[in-house]
Amino acid sequence: MEDWKTLELEDLVQFSDFDNTENEPTEKKVFIIDDPNKADWAIQKVKEEQERMDIFEEVTKQKIEDLKLQLEDERKRSEGRTSYLRFKLNEFLDSVPAKKTKTKLSFALPSGVIERKFEKLEFVSASGKADIKTDEKLINWIKDNVENCDELFKESVKWSELKANLEVIDDEVYYKPTGELIDALSTRITPIEIEVK
Repeated sequence: MEDWKTLELEDLVQFSDFDNTENEPTEKKVFIIDDPNKADWAIQKVKEEQERMDIFEEVTKQKIEDLKLQLEDERKRSEGRTSYLRFKLNEFLDSVPAKKTKTKLSFALPSGVIERKFEKLEFVSASGKADIKTDEKLINWIKDNVENCDELFKESVKWSELKANLEVIDDEVYYKPTGELIDALSTRITPIEIEVK
């Protein structure tokens, strides 16, 4: 095959038998890398394709970031356009016999439901780790400070059992049975939220 230097990657598909699903023998042209020149040409083609793909990926990632920023800007504008109505709906909830649970106050109307989610105390990892149950600092604190720590920890923290023994004083978290300060935990208050569903 003398004209191999002019081949493009798309052209090589005709030589490939990777996608030949039929078991019948077919006559196909065969492309073989059998000398250093062809091997060098193949390396160049692979590098060119990788370079094209890297550029495509870079541009795509930038577009995604730009779209995320646009989405966030639009979300803020949307919240701004509806904030006054949400404020008034929140006031309205106090004037009607809304349904009250531990976590929210709600009132249903034909067009949707108005919900006021109450603020709540949340425990968060002092190290900023997302999953508090596997936070190394908290696990180490439990191992060092809690008798029979196996009751609170196996492969991860048994959060419901630990949480039942926590006390918050002046934004600091203490372990009730011993009074020890747990520096691996902190708290945050989620704000009151008004939702229209």
